[in-house]
Amino acid sequence: MKGRQPAAELNGQVGEGSRGMNEGGQVRAGRMRDRVVLGRRWMPTEPAEDETERLREELLETRKRLRDFKALINRSPAAVFLWRVTAGRPVEFVCGNVTQFGYTRKEFLDGDVSWTAIIHPDDIACLEREKEECAARGIDKFTREYRIFTRSGEIRWIEDRTVAIRDERGITTHYQGVLLDVTDRKRLEEMRCNTREELERRVAERTAELARVNEELQLDIAMRREAEESRRQLEQMLQQAQKMEAIGTLAGGIAHDFNNILGGIMGFTELALLDIPEGSPACLNLKQSLKAQHRAIEMVNQILAFGRQTEGDPIPVKVSTIVKEAVKLLRMSIPAMIDIVLKNDAASDMVIVDPTRIHQILMNLCTNAAHAMRERGGRLTVSLFNVSIDLEAALAYPEILPGLYIELAVEDTGHGIDPQIQDRIFDPFFTTKKPGEGTGMGLAVVYGIVKDFKGAIDLDSQPGKGTRFRVLIPAIESREEECTTTGSIPRGRERILFVDDEKCLVRIAEQLLTRLGYKIVASMSSIEALEAFRSRPESFDLVITDLNMPDMTGIDLSRELLHIRADIPIILCTGFSEQIIEEKARKLGIREFIFKPFIMSTMAQVIRDVLECRE
Repeated sequence: MKGRQPAAELNGQVGEGSRGMNEGGQVRAGRMRDRVVLGRRWMPTEPAEDETERLREELLETRKRLRDFKALINRSPAAVFLWRVTAGRPVEFVCGNVTQFGYTRKEFLDGDVSWTAIIHPDDIACLEREKEECAARGIDKFTREYRIFTRSGEIRWIEDRTVAIRDERGITTHYQGVLLDVTDRKRLEEMRCNTREELERRVAERTAELARVNEELQLDIAMRREAEESRRQLEQMLQQAQKMEAIGTLAGGIAHDFNNILGGIMGFTELALLDIPEGSPACLNLKQSLKAQHRAIEMVNQILAFGRQTEGDPIPVKVSTIVKEAVKLLRMSIPAMIDIVLKNDAASDMVIVDPTRIHQILMNLCTNAAHAMRERGGRLTVSLFNVSIDLEAALAYPEILPGLYIELAVEDTGHGIDPQIQDRIFDPFFTTKKPGEGTGMGLAVVYGIVKDFKGAIDLDSQPGKGTRFRVLIPAIESREEECTTTGSIPRGRERILFVDDEKCLVRIAEQLLTRLGYKIVASMSSIEALEAFRSRPESFDLVITDLNMPDMTGIDLSRELLHIRADIPIILCTGFSEQIIEEKARKLGIREFIFKPFIMSTMAQVIRDVLECRE
């Protein structure tokens, strides 16, 4: 009969006091009430068969849950370990996804590989020390980060969340660890740290000079009020620098459009003068109009020079020309009760400097002079002299060498400077002006520029009698250009491609160059001009193109034209000078520049120079 066994085989298992299995599969004591003994054989009743079936189902379910749990662990990015607290930390359990480190479960379980053996040697001592400290303090849960070696030798960062398992006596017998690979997070943290260090380095470099100045300033600061005043002055200086940068940006932006407008007015005026009899009232009126237009050009150039923030390369310039432009600007901003006198006693005033920095010197010195005379008025005198510094005179200026210099002097009839502070006037942030009237950086900037020029600056001042600043700039020999002008405008017969997106400038160029004998092909589109040149590249002797045009800039158009025909001479037209653009154009192969607005004689001469240079 199903389920029956010999009674002899069940000896000691039947009857009162026998042990069975509970629902968890454990042995339990109890009376076997559901068994019936018949002679030498016994037969379980139906409830016993139901109990066996239920236990079998529970066992299958438990095994299924165990498989699901193991699959879940193996799919997890974390690896689970169970170590016994004995020598070598033998592994009693490890999940299957330990293969992410290149090792197998069997290697750890068989002791072929121990966990401590793959830990980075620089981290082992720290880990053991932390473990001992936690054990001494009774801490059973702790998290650590350390490095391990994978099978391939790669170093990976591990986050180890360990739990100590104690027996009934409270002794730690095992450690259970959940290990997570955090290498990517560590790399991101390192990148973020490096980025922060790089930013800090850049900030440190940019503020190094300010830090040094501030360090020197701290020696003289005894009160909180003085320190706060210094901070406020620095903010004002920054605001002033931002204003000047905005002026430079605005000036550069409007120069192109404004010069195009002036170019149209000047071009049509010059064309009209060609058709009007010399000496007629209309001719005289147009010439006066032309003079006013030239003054407008000078004004645009002055605004550009005043607002330009970037330093240009040193070039040979006449100081008197720069001084005249600066004085024109000053007359507009200085009160009418202050007279400005310009004296030029220099026979030769050629120097090699960045012209905009001469502007800075003059504007700072003259602004300070005007401020000293703002209440009662007075006279502001700007003078130029030639000075020869011999060896004996050079002893008074240790920073310069004997030689020829241009002396630029700015003198006022104001209240003068107290002798007790004259030694400090070139110090950064030092000022005698009221709050809101100055930053204390004007003369410091002047001093720095003069030093860059390899020159010198000094002052002569008496309270109540005024102040005179004297700037010495190394001079160069002035070479007079031979006059080759005959009074006539050079002409030619070559074929020219002229490109500009301004319709009035195209019309002017067509009429002007046609009158000078040239054959003109004009275009308002750089794309159309490129196609015209591509179709007949050998039919053109010269290309004149604007710099700023839609679709394709003058630089890009020139590059394409030179790619088609490498020997084609190109003249680039622009409304304002940018050193970076000029350098790029020269390297590309552009022969010459014409600055807008066009002057007929200048444009004609540049065209002849470029064409004859090619020949």
